Amino acid sequence: MDRRGSHTGKSRSAREAYSRYIKTLDYEPTAQEGTPFTRSSESGEEFKEPTSTRKRQVNLGQRMKDHFLNNWLNWAVGIVIVVLFFLMVDSKVDLARIGSTIDAIKENVKSLIIESKTQGNKIHEQDLSIRENSLRIQQIEKQYDKKR
Repeated sequence: MDRRGSHTGKSRSAREAYSRYIKTLDYEPTAQEGTPFTRSSESGEEFKEPTSTRKRQVNLGQRMKDHFLNNWLNWAVGIVIVVLFFLMVDSKVDLARIGSTIDAIKENVKSLIIESKTQGNKIHEQDLSIRENSLRIQQIEKQYDKKR
């Protein structure tokens, strides 16, 4: 036998007697009876706790935005440190280049000093030979003038 066939409904007189009985009971209303409740087909804000234990998936852009908003100071300090480190390494490379250039210039200056000393000695020797030759020429001229 199914459930529907086993239960018999109340007759009209039994229902009226039951509703009279309910009206005679002393009760306290759960809501103000004067409060108007408007019917709406739109769903409003839902105040119940979620029953799912799975985390709601958030798109990557939103997660990155939240991460940078929460950790912007750490990122700023990190970027400053990376820039300073880059500048430090770059300046060391430049200083090494400048040092090697200075060493090359020092060697060139030393070789130029040595060369100028040798040139000075050669010039001095040429001056001596020019004076010697001029003295010889003068002496030969004097001898030639005397013979004439």
